[in-house]
Formats: sequence, structure tokens, C-alpha cells
Amino acid sequence: MGNVREMGERTSGYKSAQVEERAGSMSAPDGGWTFEYDQDQVPLVSSGMKRIYSGVFFETGSQRALKARALVFQNRAIGQFGAECANLSLLGSLGVGPRLLAIAQGNLGGGTLALPIIIEEDAGQSLASLLETGVSSGGAEDDTVIHECGTPARELENAKILYDIFIQVINAHAAGIYHRDLRCENVCVRRFGPSPADIRATVVDFDLGAPQDAGRTSNCAHLFNTLFHEVPLVLGIRRHVVPTAVELDMGYLAALQFHLETGSLALNGKIHERSLIMEFVEFLKSHVPFFGYAEQLPYLHARELSERLDLDGLAARLGLVCVDERAFPSHQLRDLAESLHRPFLDGEDMRWVLDSPEARLASSIDMIARAKFETYKSVKASRGESIKYDRLEEQPLDFIRSTYAQAEHISTKISALGYQLVPLEQANPRCVVSVLTEGQIEALARLEHARFVEERLKAGWVLDRSAKESDPVRKISPNLVSYDELADDVRNYDREDARGLIALLRDAGLAVVRGINPPE
Repeated sequence: MGNVREMGERTSGYKSAQVEERAGSMSAPDGGWTFEYDQDQVPLVSSGMKRIYSGVFFETGSQRALKARALVFQNRAIGQFGAECANLSLLGSLGVGPRLLAIAQGNLGGGTLALPIIIEEDAGQSLASLLETGVSSGGAEDDTVIHECGTPARELENAKILYDIFIQVINAHAAGIYHRDLRCENVCVRRFGPSPADIRATVVDFDLGAPQDAGRTSNCAHLFNTLFHEVPLVLGIRRHVVPTAVELDMGYLAALQFHLETGSLALNGKIHERSLIMEFVEFLKSHVPFFGYAEQLPYLHARELSERLDLDGLAARLGLVCVDERAFPSHQLRDLAESLHRPFLDGEDMRWVLDSPEARLASSIDMIARAKFETYKSVKASRGESIKYDRLEEQPLDFIRSTYAQAEHISTKISALGYQLVPLEQANPRCVVSVLTEGQIEALARLEHARFVEERLKAGWVLDRSAKESDPVRKISPNLVSYDELADDVRNYDREDARGLIALLRDAGLAVVRGINPPE
């Protein structure tokens, strides 16, 4: 969620597969995805255990491309690979950090030795590099990630970056996960459009093994010394206290906010002038409600971030969309929006939601519901039965609701077949499903009948085997039985509905696609 994201999450999970290496690309042999990259690029080496390559990720079934990174581990780092897979999966479920796209094991650079590989979404440039070397990724205005410090545009961009960081920290802390190194170097920023809401900041390098009461692995860093040794000494506070994980994250986050709003990494030095220390202390008093210093003991005061206190104001200032029934009356769209783990949606989120199959389906529900009603009438006419209601609106309310609920259930049925819904113009022609087998039609008919029975029972209907047909006034029906107990002519209503599903979705601008390419 520009609109090249997951998805879904947006691939909401990951595929585990062997990968084949060919010139400039890695791909799953089952055709599930492809990662293309420049073999001549100098890989980013974060340690002797892994190399990182930038490229583009393609998921089969969709023609959209996603900027991504491949993390290639040495075989001797299999433990680190496993831990990172677990960390990324857990954090991804919380909406924290880069989105995990694929996990694989395969060859790289023409070698014969299989290597573990993780492919994750490219989160952009580090905030530290933007502050150190300039605000643009290139010379053109279109390449600007963040504007110059002090400009009105930059003030709003700062608010958006802080919003993104805050929500990720809130989600992580709620799960008992602490970062312990929340510096600008560990925040990446991308721009997807012209407005401040089109910036996305991502926190990277969470340490899931961090104990909640110690900062031992960070206490050699310059920023740690600045916050927890140097500033207290300048303020005349002599007591040495090892910060808790909460105090550590909140202190680092306060320094990050200072760096962001002053446009420099001023606190990253070994030793600082007293004037800078006092400037930072005054900044904390006026801008940072969640962390600060007190002359009395204990000298630190820190609290967890709060959606109400720390997020709502930023969201209102940025005009972000709240995930609620007013913004998303469709259950499918609201579920999708809530899966992004954000109480508010930014420009990239909204583009993903509005460009999603769920949005296309939601906008076509009325058309689909009416088409389904016409199919129902056609089946009755073909059997020589009288048609009691000529128009959808003439039916009893329970029948109308059922028709719309049936239309909204389409995406669930498609997923049950192992297929995906994608906008028609984004579908890979090789993966489009043009016809359903009789077995699939029967499976969909069973699913629809199960949905129908559950819906009727929840609405207070009861089974009456002696009734000849459903009675919406008495709320009785002879069809509230298992699919196998239905008369065959009753099953045909659901079968005929399933037979027309592909064409109906095509009319709504949607395609049904396989998750993998068919064999050649």
C-alpha cells in the first residue's frame, strides 16, 4: 500500500521455497514469486554473516512490483537466519518494521551452495543519512524525501515520521518487545506521494531478546552516554542509574525527536558543549511529554507512549483517516484497514485499501447482489416455478440482507479454493482462472449453503421440515439442514450461482488468479 504494496498484507504471510538463481534474479521454482536485482551492485554488508541486495519483488498472479531487499545469509549463520525469520514474522504481525515477503533457500551469483535468504520490503533511506547528507535522494524536486528543516512542509513531515515511529513503538511495547537502540540510524523513510501523509517511516533492527530491565548492550553507544551519563552530570545529578527498557526506548526516542526537529545528529558525539545539553533539556520540557530529567531522585521520568496522548493529535494535524465504521462501512474493507495495525491510515495505507480487491468488491456489491438475484429468478423460471418477487427490493428484509451477505462472502469462497482476487488490470494473464471445475462448483455450493444456514440461525430462523418453502414472517425453513440432506433441485440454486461467479467478478473488474503459475 506507491500502490505496490502487499500485500497484504500484504502478502500477509510468506512462502518457504527453494529458489533458482539466474542472471540478475531469484525465483521460486513453483512460480510463486521472483526477485530481480542488479548482480553488479555492491551488497550492503551488515555483518560477516549476511549480505543485503536491493531489487524488485514480483508476486505471481499480480503484475505489480514492489521495491525489496534480499538478505542472503551464510550457511554458518543458520541460527541467525532462523532468529531473524522469527523476529520479522512476529514484528510483521504487529505492524512493526519492514514487511516480510518471502523466505527461501537457494543459490546466489551462480554458486552451487544453497544459502538461506529473506526478502523484505525496502523501507527506504535511513533518517540519519537524510539528516547528515541532505533531505533529497536526488537533485530533482520529485526525489525529495523530506524538505529542509524549518519549512512548513518539513514540520508536517516531522509529525508524520513521529506518528509512524510512535505507533510501531506502541505496538511493540504492548507485546513486551523493546528496541533499546531507537536512533535515527534505525529508522528508514520512504515517500510515496506529494503530501506529508505520503511519507512512511519504518523502525528497523528490533532486538526481540532484550530484557526489560537492562540496557547493557547499548551502554557503549555515544547516545547512551549522552542521555544517561553526560546530561545528568551537567544537570548536577550524581547518581548513576541503569535505565530500564522503557526508559531506554523513551530516552532514545526523545533524542530522535530532537535530531529530527533540529535537522542534525547533534547528540551523537562523544562529548558535548554544556549549551547543547541545556538546549536539549529545554527541548524535552517544551516538546517531549514522555521523557525528561528531574533534580530529585530518581532523576529520570519516562512513561509509555499513549494513543490518546501522543498519536491522536498528530493524526488530526496530518488529516489521517480513522479506521471506523464511518470511514469503512464495508466489513471487508474495515477488516483490511484494521489489519494494517494502525488506528489511522496514511496516504499509502489508503491507496492500498482503495486499490485492493476488497475495495473493488465493496464498490460492486450492489451490482453483484442484483445479478445474483437475477440468477435466482432464472433458475426458478427454468424449473417452471412462479416468481414471487420481481425486484430485489420487493423481497422481505431478511432475503435482501441474505443476498447482499452472499455477495460480500465471495472473497472468502475464492480464498477457500486457494485462489486470489485481484483487480482485472493487475492480473497476470498466465494465472487467470477462466472457468471452475465441477468439483470446485460443488465445493462453492457447499460453502454457500453453510453460510446461508449460519446466517438464518443467527437471525432467529428455525428448521421446519414440514414446510414447503421458507416463510419470512414465521421465520421457518425446510432448508436449514446439511448440504447432503438437501434435495438436488435445491442444491442447484447454489451450483448455478457458483457457475456464474467468474463472469460476474469479471463484470465487476476483478479477476480470479492462481497463487502460482501453471506448469509449461
